[in-house]
Amino acid sequence: MKRLLIVMLSALFALLLASCTSEDESSDGGAERELRIQIDPAGNEVEMMKTITRQFTERTGIAVKTVVGPAGSSERLNLYRQLFGARSADMDIYQLDIIWPGIFAQHLEDMTPVLGDDAENFLEETLNASQVSGRLVSVPFFINVGVLFYRPSLLQKYGYEDPPTTYEELETMAAAITEGERAAGNDDFWGFVWQGRSYEGLTCNAIEWIASEGGEYFDENGEVTIDSDASVRALERAARWPGWISSPDVVNWMESHGEKEFTNGNAAFLRAWPTAGPRILESAIAGDFAVAPLPSGSARPAASLGGWGLGVSSYSPMKEEAKEFVKFLVSPEILKLRAVEGGLIPPRPDLYLDPEVQEALPTMNQYTEILAAAVARPSTTTQDRYGEVSAVLFTEVHAVLIGKQTAQEALHKIETKTISFME
Repeated sequence: MKRLLIVMLSALFALLLASCTSEDESSDGGAERELRIQIDPAGNEVEMMKTITRQFTERTGIAVKTVVGPAGSSERLNLYRQLFGARSADMDIYQLDIIWPGIFAQHLEDMTPVLGDDAENFLEETLNASQVSGRLVSVPFFINVGVLFYRPSLLQKYGYEDPPTTYEELETMAAAITEGERAAGNDDFWGFVWQGRSYEGLTCNAIEWIASEGGEYFDENGEVTIDSDASVRALERAARWPGWISSPDVVNWMESHGEKEFTNGNAAFLRAWPTAGPRILESAIAGDFAVAPLPSGSARPAASLGGWGLGVSSYSPMKEEAKEFVKFLVSPEILKLRAVEGGLIPPRPDLYLDPEVQEALPTMNQYTEILAAAVARPSTTTQDRYGEVSAVLFTEVHAVLIGKQTAQEALHKIETKTISFME
């Protein structure tokens, strides 16, 4: 059975390499094989990587092939599980979601020596999320963090000068704007849109809500502490929103649904990732949106940390070349290029004040403040059990949002099940 799996995976990868490799990238005639990196098909990633790989090859003589992975995160995760499970040597470098290092740590090289002293120039939270048992198994490539998009014209229309800084203010503003806009004839309008479907996006939202009230999933000793009064307050607050300041259908929405309502002019506030910004700039409200930190609960502002890193496979026949390419990809020069041309937030704060980066990302100053409130999902603590832990969290929280159970019941189940996973 295992041999059959390996044969099937080899065939699948051959198809990926044949159909998704950049056409203008060819191997050096003397090389037995090109260095291979799996990349994201989103945005203009493919075109940017063509430019970047060409530069690297010209400088080093090392030829690189880019292999475009599945668009969906879940599909890519499943592909990686299969490839690592088969100890495939077909891929050298993988783009890794920030929550995956713990899942794949045993299959990845330690990149600590690759960064060396340069590690101090990276955002500490991204490095912490990329370490497993003291090993840096993924080097931060670009980052995401939860933000609040809003419509300045609507705030001004209803007498508000600034975006909300607390969830109480958000509720007050969203309720007033919802009532006014619906009374004016827009029956599709809701004040606040977010991700309420039972999936990873809801985990991100729930982690933000709970942290903003002073709760946490695990304490500093690794003990499960999510079943707390702070967590109860957070979930009870969010459970009020559907049908009041948010559409009743928000419990079925992912990022694309809320973004669509916001860009169609049917919402005042949108919880999203910064990567939504370029799409909003191309929408009907391009001249009427701004970005702010997510509101604070009774304890603090909190924003889920997202993003992607680069890991080198332990099964690669070109480990040293792969590490050299990763170091090139996370250099200031290349991360600046990706920020300017791709709108991707670099994991190096030393680039945030660069004039060209600020011109390409006008909201970079806000992101500096927002990143200070970043909270990581518990992936490094739970490691290869993270998928199960997250599924329990978003499933039980979703049941609270649709009124099937109380916050107390949900949190007791989450804590009990998580403890059983970690035993």
